[in-house]
Amino acid sequence: MTQNSAIAKLMAEADELSKRELNKQEQRRYDFCLASISALKHAPTAANAFERRKLAKAYSDIAHGISVRALEAGAGVVTHTTLSAGGAFVPVNYFNGEFQHAVATIDPLFNRDVVTYLETDAGNSVALPLTNDTGVEAVVITENTKDSAEDIDAINQAVTDVFTYRTPKIVTTIEFDQDALVDYNLSLLERFFAERIARGVGKDLVTGNGSGKCLGLVPALEALSVVPTIAQGSNANDGISGNNGTNSIGSDDLASLFFSVPARYRASSKAAWLMNDSTLQFIAGLKDKFGGLVFPEARLSQPLIYGKPVYVSPSMDSIGAGKIPVVFGDLSRWMTRYVKGSSYVRNYREVPGVVEYGLTAWAAFARYGGQLLMSNATLSALNYIQNHT
Repeated sequence: MTQNSAIAKLMAEADELSKRELNKQEQRRYDFCLASISALKHAPTAANAFERRKLAKAYSDIAHGISVRALEAGAGVVTHTTLSAGGAFVPVNYFNGEFQHAVATIDPLFNRDVVTYLETDAGNSVALPLTNDTGVEAVVITENTKDSAEDIDAINQAVTDVFTYRTPKIVTTIEFDQDALVDYNLSLLERFFAERIARGVGKDLVTGNGSGKCLGLVPALEALSVVPTIAQGSNANDGISGNNGTNSIGSDDLASLFFSVPARYRASSKAAWLMNDSTLQFIAGLKDKFGGLVFPEARLSQPLIYGKPVYVSPSMDSIGAGKIPVVFGDLSRWMTRYVKGSSYVRNYREVPGVVEYGLTAWAAFARYGGQLLMSNATLSALNYIQNHT
């Protein structure tokens, strides 16, 4: 249903209700129609964050008198718009813009400047062509000689899916979105929701096992049989006898990983390191036997190793026996997929066990998937360090 047709339908209903004396339930429906018409008409003019939050508050107020089934029942709600997984009481355009920026600051695999980021209008399966043509090269031919050109090598495809994520409910007082601090309150919820979605989805993008979720970056590299760099440890740097391949990473390990990726991929604008904060802290603090820093550039505000940026992904392993704490290579070969308009907030106003205490519940939804864009392990664009077991 288009915005204009929705307004027309609501106006017709309000006009019909205005012709008779209304009971309490009908009056609530009439008020809802008028508020919805106003909100829909003003939605395109919400040009800045402050106005969008005011609009979000208006939508929330629209929902205030509506009977909403319990979250656990899984039923849809009556609202101004219908999405694939139910209604949204915070406008989709408002939440999507704020949300997408927020999650990208929490995990780099949401950042379109770091990885390949695909937005689709729908959430159906998408087949992506994959190839590895590294074994085929141009040859000299002479006149009157038959061409022996070969086809593109290793043509394959990857089928990428998306999965729906929902945050646990956040329960607040009804006054939470009615009082003077409503703009601050909505910003607070927005941050909570972004962090919860980013933590849940980000973990699957990195380590997901492919069962009811995407096959994450690290398991996908393992499944492709990429030959990793096995850590030898930092003993050669710091001289500490206890620092070995099970509990540390040294400069030789990082160099081996760096040069295991072909130069063409190292030269990519999206060539980068991926690790968690504790691993970065270890590398930034790594010293030689004279007390000098081995990687001083790892302490920059944008850390660098061998001139390539380091991005902190909270879901990467920490250094430890058998762990995979570092990935390096062309991160454009990882694709994060997002369904447009799929991130939204639902406000549950009459949840049993909550409304009796003057409380209301909130939850956020989003649809994401991920896919490694590599067909085989030959001259791999991405590789990783694995600690000894």
